[in-house]
Amino acid sequence: MITEIEFETTVLSDLGLAQSTTLRNLGPVVLLAGPNGHGKSRYLRALTTHLDLANRWLGNREGNERSFPAWRQQIERGPENSGVRQMLRAHDAAERVLVDAAEGPSAPFSPIVHVELTYRLEQTVTRAAQSAPIHLDRAVANTRTPGFGSAFVGMDAYLTSIARWLYNSEHPATKDRPEMQAQRRDADLFNDVVQALLRERVGWTVGGSGLADATLAGRTVNLDELSKGQQILLTWAIILHQQGAHLRDAVVVVDEPENHLHPDVCIQALRRLQESVLGDRGQIWLATHSVSLIAWAGLPSIHAVRDGRLSYAGNQVDRVVDGLVGGPKGREDLRAFLADAEELGLFQFAAECLLRPNVAEAREGDPQEACAVDIVAKHRFGGGGTALRVLDFGAGRGRFAAALAEAQRDPALTLDFLAYEPSKRYADELASRIVALRAAGASAARVDDLRTLEGDEASRVDVVVACNVLHELAVDEWLATFETIKSVLRTKGRLILIEDQSPSVGELPHSRGFLILDLLETRRVFGDSVEVQSIDASVPAAWRDRVTAIEIPCAALALATGQTIGRALHAVQKRAELQLSQLRAVDPETGSTFRRGRLHALYAMLWVNAKLGSNVYKFPDE
Repeated sequence: MITEIEFETTVLSDLGLAQSTTLRNLGPVVLLAGPNGHGKSRYLRALTTHLDLANRWLGNREGNERSFPAWRQQIERGPENSGVRQMLRAHDAAERVLVDAAEGPSAPFSPIVHVELTYRLEQTVTRAAQSAPIHLDRAVANTRTPGFGSAFVGMDAYLTSIARWLYNSEHPATKDRPEMQAQRRDADLFNDVVQALLRERVGWTVGGSGLADATLAGRTVNLDELSKGQQILLTWAIILHQQGAHLRDAVVVVDEPENHLHPDVCIQALRRLQESVLGDRGQIWLATHSVSLIAWAGLPSIHAVRDGRLSYAGNQVDRVVDGLVGGPKGREDLRAFLADAEELGLFQFAAECLLRPNVAEAREGDPQEACAVDIVAKHRFGGGGTALRVLDFGAGRGRFAAALAEAQRDPALTLDFLAYEPSKRYADELASRIVALRAAGASAARVDDLRTLEGDEASRVDVVVACNVLHELAVDEWLATFETIKSVLRTKGRLILIEDQSPSVGELPHSRGFLILDLLETRRVFGDSVEVQSIDASVPAAWRDRVTAIEIPCAALALATGQTIGRALHAVQKRAELQLSQLRAVDPETGSTFRRGRLHALYAMLWVNAKLGSNVYKFPDE
């Protein structure tokens, strides 16, 4: 970690920067902020040039020190020697840096490792499908070379290797080999990083070549289809996993890391780099326009750049912020918005609870549909070679069908898909999703009358998926709905209920509003049956505190009665009361957020809606 640096004057002049710039008392993060064109990126280049120059001296410090007196005399007495002049500049650069050491700040005794992680997306990526095995191995090995470029260029090769390690660790012929299990452990560690950054894990599917190809969010990885943000995050994951040993105690330089990234995930990447890779003596230098990154770095880290001059922001940090949010008026507007966020969240959600719900559209990375696809995919192993018969109950616009169309690329997954949607409002959109699923190789159709599925076992279905459906039904419709679903399920069939436990918008699907049940409350509906199980392992890890998936066997559906529903509604009220008490126990002067206000409205509505529902089904003790 650099604790002090006085930039070498020639380096600054070559870049058109102020001739005298010294930074002191530097910490783990050095953040440069300022208007466009005032010198932030040039100062990062000045840093790397200065350190390159200093390292020429530090790389052979003892030998250079012995030669130093003679070099000085040569410059003073003889004709100009560019090589000697460069070595004297290198000595000067090394003298102008202090680094953190056990005894405190001191002059460096060895080269200062520094790595540039600034995004360079114009580089040519090694394509796994077009590479011979030896070139693929080289590209994977090269991802360990410190820097963004090596990880980015080797991204496709590395993801393909991860997919093949996962495949080999599961294949009966290779899974017991120690080297395969070691590769599996490494792949799992990498996937933990991918999960944290992209909320997905890299998987595998058997491609046309007969070899495993990488998948992400149920789709075969095609770099041309990935957004720039996804490419950058996958590169970050490779850097954090592959380059850790080389980046320990390094100085890392990143110019505008927020480009193409959501602020939250950008901060996650930088935090992981700082806490898990760099160590106590590593350091991040970054230039940014992001208010979120400035808030993350903290006041001691902020340095202002204006008109080619760099200095510690100190008590001038308000000028830095003003420049990012549109002046003093913008700062006041931002302060007012943040101060009012909790009230805004509460009032907005409460108001939405008086409006009809919208039907969700299909979207990439949908966690609920990813969960449903995973559940269906896992059933393939017990299907006895026959197509899995699936009913999408309340199909809406065809979100589930769209997600399955992508998953259907896996040749091991064979489906007989049926969509049931009573409303004709989005019939054309649902029909187009069904056509796309057929084109992907599945049997798919819309069913308008569920009675056509009530015949023998062959006519019925293995799985009924109800995603965001139960909470939209009035409680006095629940028993009839469960009876209908039971009538179309095979004897060993399952109902899968998927719900968002913390919806971002409110709604009024019927006169009593909505009811969202957790696992305990769902079990209460079905007579506290232990056969009603959570299958949250299929929910993407980043969403498990919000999305629930619950499996209900066909036989358990018959256990629902008016009395069991009444007990479930009572449990909803008790949970809502507890959550409201906890929210109100928080000091209103701290932690006030839009999300907390929205949660307050959510649990207030759940309490009221459960109370209204109990007018239909009384709790037994009342």
